Amino acid sequence: MKGMWWKALAFLLMLYVFIAGMLVPLKPGVSSATPSVFVTGQVAEIAVTGYNTNFDAATPPRAWLRLGAPAEPGSAGDTALAARSVRVDGEQSLLLAFDLPRYLPSSTGTARASLLIDSPKDGAFVLPSSITLTQPAQLAGPPELSRWNDEIGVLTPSVGMTYPYRGLLGETIRNQYFHVSLWFALMLLMLAAAVYAGKYLRSGLPEHDRKSKALTQAGLLFGLLGLVTGMVWANYTWGKPWSGDVKQNMTAIALLIYLAYFVLRASLQSGQQAARVGAAY
Repeated sequence: MKGMWWKALAFLLMLYVFIAGMLVPLKPGVSSATPSVFVTGQVAEIAVTGYNTNFDAATPPRAWLRLGAPAEPGSAGDTALAARSVRVDGEQSLLLAFDLPRYLPSSTGTARASLLIDSPKDGAFVLPSSITLTQPAQLAGPPELSRWNDEIGVLTPSVGMTYPYRGLLGETIRNQYFHVSLWFALMLLMLAAAVYAGKYLRSGLPEHDRKSKALTQAGLLFGLLGLVTGMVWANYTWGKPWSGDVKQNMTAIALLIYLAYFVLRASLQSGQQAARVGAAY
């Protein structure tokens, strides 16, 4: 039993990962805001759908459209437009109305705004760059700053376990309990496999080759699982599971190189020759 402590430790670690990764509640946030495109000089009505929210608390939330500005809402120079009205339709539903000024605070004719919501019970959260505002050509004129300087003030702090001030992280944080840990396991297993391969080349002991091969097999499994969980994360973060990102491409190439290790060993008839060539590879 003394020699099996590592199996008990592995079981406890996996139990913690599942509990922390699947049962910890996520920070409240916004999952959608529709429609997302508006023309200036109109009343913009935005239907908001939240998750893990309590919009129907005693005090209704506040809301702003916030254009590109300082990192901290409410700081000097903030460019924001407060909602004219906030209608609560349920725990996870809001209808916001904004009186859009005729002119944008820039001369580009278009702007991307983030939707900022401050809930007295849930805290503050943001849906970044979710609203597109367009100023018609016939309304060409100087940038208008006076209508875009509504004060945000002090936001309600979140209570309990929270994550950084981005709803996107809240939506994908659970996957990181698995994805990142799988990559760490991959790197440690492959490092140990390389160490035992070096030991075999120096000593010629079959035990070292057996351990190197077994560690490589386990590492390859962790690598495949890490790639799959990374694709799940990418689907929610980048919009699709495979986008040709350099990290994805190089990971796939590295896993194929490790797969070639087993193809190389299987192509050799002599077990000793396969062990030496595989160790050198």
